[in-house]
Amino acid sequence: MQEGVVILGHGSRLPEANQEIFELTEQVKARGVRLFMKPAFYNSHNLTYPRSLKK
Repeated sequence: MQEGVVILGHGSRLPEANQEIFELTEQVKARGVRLFMKPAFYNSHNLTYPRSLKK
């Protein structure tokens, strides 16, 4: 099992509203954090929390 962090946002039907979570994930990765890191959303998005864990 790999340790990691899931950055979880509420989720929106509007892609631009979800962009903040993707940007935050990339900012944390850019700081050199060496953990598995994925964005995920509570609802209203294809990348839900359970789906994020499967990838």
